[in-house]
Amino acid sequence: MIRLLGLGAALPLVLISLASPAAARVQDTPPSAAEARLEAASSAFEARMEEFGKRAEALSEDPSLSETQRGSRIAALWSEYAPDVAAFTTETAKHAGEMAAEALKNIDVDTLVADALNDPEVK
Repeated sequence: MIRLLGLGAALPLVLISLASPAAARVQDTPPSAAEARLEAASSAFEARMEEFGKRAEALSEDPSLSETQRGSRIAALWSEYAPDVAAFTTETAKHAGEMAAEALKNIDVDTLVADALNDPEVK
């Protein structure tokens, strides 16, 4: 049971190791392919949402529309952009997993676990 708790304690050490000076050096390296794809997707999504914002603002400021009409038109406008939100969410999840795997591949998890198991505070 204590050993299982030690393994659980190793996970926070992974996060701490990512904040270490060695991890800071890794972060100075050029972005990975997943990071570059995520950055491109983020830029495209941001532009698309800015477009939505401008269009929604124009609708909300249109004096010729009643409150009900404004609400209906903004809802219709949102339905046009909702697939972009879903696609971006999917893309983000995919690339986040790739980026985490990339970050973890340079971490010696066995050593982290061994250190955690040998830590007197964990026992």
